[in-house]
Amino acid sequence: MRPVTSHWLSLGAVCQWLIGQYPAMSKYFLKTPSTGSNKATCDGDRYKRIKRSLEDESSVAYLNFVSFLTSSLSDFVKIFQTSDVLVHILYDKLNELVQNVMLKFLKSAVVQGKQGAQLLDLKCSDGDAIVVMQSIAWKFVH
Repeated sequence: MRPVTSHWLSLGAVCQWLIGQYPAMSKYFLKTPSTGSNKATCDGDRYKRIKRSLEDESSVAYLNFVSFLTSSLSDFVKIFQTSDVLVHILYDKLNELVQNVMLKFLKSAVVQGKQGAQLLDLKCSDGDAIVVMQSIAWKFVH
């Protein structure tokens, strides 16, 4: 699989695959000696980019975050992957999407029943509205 700009729905699967292969890739690119027949490969730009990404501790968190977002957005994107006229359901589906994303970070009592401008007016930084995200934060870091 390869992520490309026109295939949003494949991005989540690619991130999940990379997360699963991360230990093996780290071992190959960071711990395997760059001698012998691998020497030519180690001098290439692609190899260097991959190695830099694996050395960056935030890469795993980034992959988990993108995977998390794609799982939240995939149903919405699938609805509009058609040539049918769907403008009549766009407002309702956008409200559902924003509510679902907000419910991952805010208490349901704060979000439930709100639509459109009411969702925009929510104070997301209010301590009473924020859900404790320890389990999700733990997943991103580890």
